[in-house]
Amino acid sequence: MRKSFNRLAALGAACALAACTNGQTVAPVQHAVNPATTGKLEFAVGTANFQGTSTGLNTVVTLRQSNGLSAFLADSPTITGPAGFTVPAAAVGANADAGTNTISSNSQTATSSTTTFGTAGGAFGYGFAPANSNNSGTANYPQNGGGFASAIQGDSGSPIIVGPGAGSVSAGGYYYSGEGFANVYPEPIYAASNAELPYLVGPPAVTDFHTSSYPTGFLGYPSGFTAFAAAPVAGAYSLSVSIPSTKAVYTATGTLTTTTPLPTFATPVFADDAAADGGATVTYVLPAGVTNAIVFAVDISSSSGAITIYSQTATASGTWTISATQGPSGGAPFSAGDSVFVYAAGFDYNPLATGLGGPSALVQSPALPAQADVTLSRAYEAVY
Repeated sequence: MRKSFNRLAALGAACALAACTNGQTVAPVQHAVNPATTGKLEFAVGTANFQGTSTGLNTVVTLRQSNGLSAFLADSPTITGPAGFTVPAAAVGANADAGTNTISSNSQTATSSTTTFGTAGGAFGYGFAPANSNNSGTANYPQNGGGFASAIQGDSGSPIIVGPGAGSVSAGGYYYSGEGFANVYPEPIYAASNAELPYLVGPPAVTDFHTSSYPTGFLGYPSGFTAFAAAPVAGAYSLSVSIPSTKAVYTATGTLTTTTPLPTFATPVFADDAAADGGATVTYVLPAGVTNAIVFAVDISSSSGAITIYSQTATASGTWTISATQGPSGGAPFSAGDSVFVYAAGFDYNPLATGLGGPSALVQSPALPAQADVTLSRAYEAVY
């Protein structure tokens, strides 16, 4: 994650196509009613196990209009934790939230971004994202370039990258240092960038979006959770979201009942298929207490540095077979020399059941879990 939030660009609106992510390419439907009733805010909190090394705070938020898409193009969220909850002192450089019990944002009229969310971060249909719109008119969806770096860019020195290919991206020079993931937060927020990963959902967990019907460069749907590297404290966490366009303020509360995290998720393992024709297999083991998981495979082209994200949902341990025709336009997903990262997120709830992170089953007020826990594995890197 980029460490200076005042460098964030509040890019234009995200998509309301079938590829809708934060739900902002088409302006929300406007009604001549009280603006405080046009959207519905949902919020839940839980624990986040970071590779068995530490426990942080997980959050799940939706702010949606009646058709299930994001209710607003720009907003300013603030999470206030219970007594004892503290934003780490080293959080994002000179972050004004550090040492307090609030994870806050700056209004869009601020001259600089001095908080965790800054001016760009907002609450949308699928969670928190640096996706507040401005007047640029640029489509605003998760894509490659000009955003937040992650362990995938800094793999040669990452404490969470393992496997025989660790370091190949940096050593091979496939990835330019100024590039990153735009309009999405690698997680956990507050961790060093080389300990964060992007949790974007690709096919076959969702409909293949590598077609002309979707925005160019679209990388994937958000997974519907946002984790923070801040020690969790039991109690009530209040979320307030102010809407500058209407002056409305939405509020919701999530309660953390227990700070005991889910068990550590063992690192999945990637292997070329026997035919070496561009397919592969990923083997994973769900830890106790995990009822649902998303397994991710991120390919970085050895020739162009292009990123393609695949994912699979799971309710039990197993092997994911990625066919040689799974790639864009039915091509091979992996080519000789590509760097491939595989990792997983495990949940004690189903993050995709009500449209969290996917294009289907969009409802305005999804049934969120009472406590939303997640466990994040390390990433296994291989060179195809």
